[in-house]
Amino acid sequence: MKLYLSRNGQILGPYDYVHINQFIDDNRASLDDLACLAGETEWTSLSEVMERLTLEKRLNWLKAVSYTHQTLPT
Repeated sequence: MKLYLSRNGQILGPYDYVHINQFIDDNRASLDDLACLAGETEWTSLSEVMERLTLEKRLNWLKAVSYTHQTLPT
């Protein structure tokens, strides 16, 4: 999922989850910056967006794991 950042009145992006994490690590983005997921209109703090993406990634992973571990009919 891609997202946009708003810094100093400029809209930047779209960026993916991996790049945003790197920007945070390099202090090029702050968790207090405003962010918006691509295709959405609501701007909120980057920390809220990243938390949401992290939860979605975990849920998708759990769905994939549970799907691959379903028992096959005999």
